[in-house]
Amino acid sequence: MPAQRDTLPGMRALDVLSQGEVHPDVGHACDVALQERAPRYADRLTLRGYRLAGEVLSLGRYHLAPDGDRGGRVRLHRRLGGGRVLALGPEFAVVSLVMPHRSALVGDDPLALQPAQVLNRCVRGVLGGLRALGVEAFYPGRDRLTMARRTVGMVSLDVAASQATVFEAILAVENGWASHADRLSAADPTGVTATALLPADEVATLAEAVPAVPSLDELVHVIASAFAAQFGLSPQPAEAVPIPADAGARAAAWVGWRRPRPDLDRHGVAWTQLGVVDVYLRMHADAVDEVLLAGDFIADAPGIELLQDRLRGCPATEAALRRRFEDVYGDPRHFLLGVGSGELLVDAILRAAGARP
Repeated sequence: MPAQRDTLPGMRALDVLSQGEVHPDVGHACDVALQERAPRYADRLTLRGYRLAGEVLSLGRYHLAPDGDRGGRVRLHRRLGGGRVLALGPEFAVVSLVMPHRSALVGDDPLALQPAQVLNRCVRGVLGGLRALGVEAFYPGRDRLTMARRTVGMVSLDVAASQATVFEAILAVENGWASHADRLSAADPTGVTATALLPADEVATLAEAVPAVPSLDELVHVIASAFAAQFGLSPQPAEAVPIPADAGARAAAWVGWRRPRPDLDRHGVAWTQLGVVDVYLRMHADAVDEVLLAGDFIADAPGIELLQDRLRGCPATEAALRRRFEDVYGDPRHFLLGVGSGELLVDAILRAAGARP
């Protein structure tokens, strides 16, 4: 339990934690611990910065896990938020903002902000920090941060059933983009994850924009200061996060919680704003018997689980599928970003079911 701290009247606390280079298992343990404790402290947010040690292939929350690198060189890792598969390691800095609910930056009503607005507000703190370093970065929308119109980072969002929210920003400090293809081929040799590689002329690094590469501590400090200035927060050092003795086993289970399933023998693909979404089905007569959605999308986990549940037994017709989507996403607590209105997924399900060419 965090100790009680002094804050200015009317200001919420921003606990700031710069961890340096951490093992991926430790990184996951911190992710989970901070998200689990967040709802207990309505006036407290946590900003955390770290780098992942070693060569890492980082899956988004909803990707299927490949078998991994048999040689053990590249480790598989899974983030809390959705989004794309990324090669991570010491060349990248990860900055997360953990909040008791998704609208905590602006007020007490968890639903005051739409999910896209949550990303927009959180990104402001990151961009403000980067500009303090002399980096002119921008957020054109969706999941990318850019510099001179080239991708310098990715952002994502996760909201748990408890409403605890984690915003994640991954920043290319030095040139780690070039390692993506190598780490992908090592950890996913059979192509379980459908991943579009970013061309070299479409990516950038912070090192290109500043005379000296910022240390992680410096990066975390300027971003924390920007959040504090923009949202009326009171920064203070965070306490260390306790790491459980079985962190490795927990991280392995988390990486493997979504894997290819031979019983889902129908497959459809939707090309979306963020990349690829795979739809895996098992049919019974003319209805969906079981469904699994995987790939490059950003969503709240309870909403995805509810959608998959509601699709079970659904007739493979456009009208019926639309109603199931509307049943779930008519509730403002749930969101699905990066796939437009959901029509792309309806189309992919119909094609997987054989109801549409």
